[in-house]
This record gives sequence, C-alpha cells and structure tokens, in this order.
Amino acid sequence: MRRESPIERERRKRKRTAMIVGGFGVVVTVSLIAALLYTHMNAIDRDDLTNCPTSLADLSAYTAIVIDATDALNETQITEVKELIRSEARRLPALGRLDIFSLGDEAQVLDLLFSRCSIESGGEGLGLIDNPRLQRMEWEESYWAPLLQLLDSLEVQEEAARTPLMEGLQMVSSRFPFDEAPQLLEHGWKLILVSDLLQ
Repeated sequence: MRRESPIERERRKRKRTAMIVGGFGVVVTVSLIAALLYTHMNAIDRDDLTNCPTSLADLSAYTAIVIDATDALNETQITEVKELIRSEARRLPALGRLDIFSLGDEAQVLDLLFSRCSIESGGEGLGLIDNPRLQRMEWEESYWAPLLQLLDSLEVQEEAARTPLMEGLQMVSSRFPFDEAPQLLEHGWKLILVSDLLQ
C-alpha cells in the first residue's frame, strides 16, 4: 500500500474543509431563505398612519384612555396622567392599539387625540432576519415620538359646567367594533378613565 505524501494529505484536508464549509454555507442560506419566506407569508397588512393591522382580528390588545377635560387638573395631576399614559403605552404588546380620547362638554363630547398601534420595539428581533436596532428606531418614530408630542401638549384646562362621563364611556365602547375583534373580549382590552371626579 502506497503511503500518502504530505502534499496529498494537505490537499485532502483542504478538500474536506472546503466541503464542510460549503455544506454549512448551503444550510445557512437555505435557513435564511426559509425564514424570509415565513416572515413574508405571515406579514400582516398595516395602516400606514397608525401602524394598526387593517384587520381588527389581528389586534393583540386594545387600550382606551379617556381624559376628562371638563375637570381642571392641576400640574401634579397632569404629571401623573402623563406617567400613566407612558406606562400603558410601554406595556402594550406589538400589534396592540392605544386610543386616547378627550372628554369635553356637550358641544364636543369625545375627541380622539391619539390612535396608534405598537410595533416590535427591538427586543423581539431574531437578529438574522430582523434588525433589533432598526425595529427600535421604527418603534420610536412611529409610536413613541407621536405619543410624547401629544403628552407635551396636555395642559391644565378650565373646568366645564357639565361632565358627561357616562355618555363619553358609552361612545368609546360603541366606537370600537368588538364584533370584528372577538379575541379582545376574552382578554386584552382595557378602558382607563382619568378624571378629577374619581378622587
């Protein structure tokens, strides 16, 4: 039996290494293509302005915050309201919708101030097909920044003669079509009322 020369041994070693590396490359490429196809096939259509799914059946949660603007909230209360809203907004999962309403007097009972859906904030990304840093930037631009802009505009209001709390709450409940999103009735919907009357 002929002994293998060092050059032949080195060639065989390189060939085996090239086959292993090539095989690994094929596996990684196929995995990435499969992941991209899966992501594309499971993509949810979203509204460009609100980032909310076009189908309410795809919502993961719904939070409505009603701020009673007929009561004069002082600076401390306004600060607490802002922190409550920030906390609820952070807690909302991806594809969860946050609506913020202002409850006025009879002339304009309910005014929608904010309506957006939270998206992936960067912690959920896989790294290979999702870029957590870009997801975080998109979350901040499309969801967090508009919310902070709204919170900066909240200020002390003059007290109104009448507080139509029940009408306002009924309007919020009737505005959201729960028949199109039955998954939220079991869990995942919250109504928060902010009013000086609740002290």
